[in-house]
Formats: sequence, structure tokens, C-alpha cells
Amino acid sequence: MAIGEDLGTLPWGFSERLAQAEVLSYRVLWFEREGAAFAPPAHYAQKAMACVSTHDLPTLRGWWEGSDIAEKLGLGLLTEDATQSERETRRADRRLLLEALAREGLLMGENNPEAPFSEALACAMHAFVARTPALLAMAQLDDLAGEAVAVNLPGTDRERPNWRRKLDVKTSALFESRLAQAILKGLRRNLD
Repeated sequence: MAIGEDLGTLPWGFSERLAQAEVLSYRVLWFEREGAAFAPPAHYAQKAMACVSTHDLPTLRGWWEGSDIAEKLGLGLLTEDATQSERETRRADRRLLLEALAREGLLMGENNPEAPFSEALACAMHAFVARTPALLAMAQLDDLAGEAVAVNLPGTDRERPNWRRKLDVKTSALFESRLAQAILKGLRRNLD
């Protein structure tokens, strides 16, 4: 099975050609928007793989905590002013995400965008993408392991060790943590 990474800058007509070739598209929660709001799961494409994040984006925990923003500041890729702007945008996005999860009935009573990252939140985000009509829903290993720092930061090659970080969790124990169990629970679609 082939998944077409049709994200970012693409040649004109690329997405349409993928669809004609029956190649699944990539649908990432962070990018699926209607205006500023997160698009409801029902609005995702069927011929797609849906996920919360990818190898080129912040991890789930890292996005919630803003680890990616702090890393960019530390590497000199953002100024203090730009960092403040990114943090404000992220705070607003966390609020919008909580609203989307609440609309779907996936996260009740947890509507504080300043709350710490939690297993309940990870479960709800993955349940959100599992509700889409996409043929596949995916979780990344970094999220199952609870990593805060992404394995890759696009646009860097000497500034950080892209693709060289090992997971903090041994693969034999990867699926045993409470976080991994919560994510897997979220991904299970009701097949009734």
C-alpha cells in the first residue's frame, strides 16, 4: 500500500494525480482546518491516512507543551518576538483543539488549554482521527513513547541531530505504558 505525502509545497495537480492513481493521501490533524477551527472528522477524505502528527512535525506531547517552539528559539531559528507570537498561536490552537474534541464528545470536562498534557488528551486526539472516514488511522512511535522532541526538524541539518535520536523506551516495552495504551484505545474504531 502506498501513502502519498501530499503535504507542504507540492507541484500543481499532484494531489489530483494521487487521487486518480488511487494512492492514499496524508491527512494530519494539525493541518485539517476550516478557517481557524479544526475540521470535524466527517470532513476528512476517505482515500487517506489520518494521523495526529508526523515525523516532520512536533510530537503530540511536544506540540501541547511547546517543546518545538522552545527548541527553535534555542537554535536561533526564532527571535524572542516571534517566539512569543508562536506561543500565543499555540495557546489559541490548544483551545480550538479542545473545542473540537468536546464537540465530538471525546473529552469531557477537560477544557483548559493550560492543563498539562495527559493520557486522556492523547486518547481523545487519536479517537478524533480514528473517527474520520479515512481508510487508515495512524499513531507515530514517538507519540507512543511519550517523546517531547521530534525526530526531525525540517530546515536543519547541522543545528541538531535529525534522524539520530533513539527512543527513550525499549521497543519491547513500547506498548506497555499508560500513554501508549491510551493512544491505542483512541485508535480503536467501533466496528459494530
